[in-house]
Amino acid sequence: MLDNIFQAIDKRADEEIQKILQEKEKALLDLEKKHRASFQSRRESEKKFLKEQTEKEIEEFKQKKDLDINFKLQEEKQKTIKKVYEKAAKTISELKDRKFEGLIKKLARLLPEKLNGEIRAGRRTASVLEKILAERNVLIKDDLKEEGFIVHSDTLEIDMRIPQLLKELEEKINPEVVKILF
Repeated sequence: MLDNIFQAIDKRADEEIQKILQEKEKALLDLEKKHRASFQSRRESEKKFLKEQTEKEIEEFKQKKDLDINFKLQEEKQKTIKKVYEKAAKTISELKDRKFEGLIKKLARLLPEKLNGEIRAGRRTASVLEKILAERNVLIKDDLKEEGFIVHSDTLEIDMRIPQLLKELEEKINPEVVKILF
């Protein structure tokens, strides 16, 4: 009878141990499931954050490169414009004598009728001015490095040097050129 009691106690203890082990197993499975869900959620959140961060960095990099490209493009366009004016100056300075003389005559027509003072001119320009202004009794010096001339008098100074005229032209039309090119 005592054996029966011990067997009943052992059986009951085994059942309780089995029940506790099952509950423990179920709790471990639930805990593992929660941990996996939490880990997966955290992983997805980190992936999303990293993706957004990467996209943001890519966009910032793209914008920076676009600005760099636009800056370089603007720089190249400005260089091209400058080359055009340099080529124009060179072309004018290399004009054949007849065409050069015609250009200087057109510029000289812009001078006032009553002109006193002196004219400083480039070498080629001085020889043309001496011909066309001979009757005006104006002192003409050929001491400028560039072609064209500068008129000095008591009341005015007129700068008709070719580079200066091209510079003024550039300043005048450059806004329109910039609108077209840029």
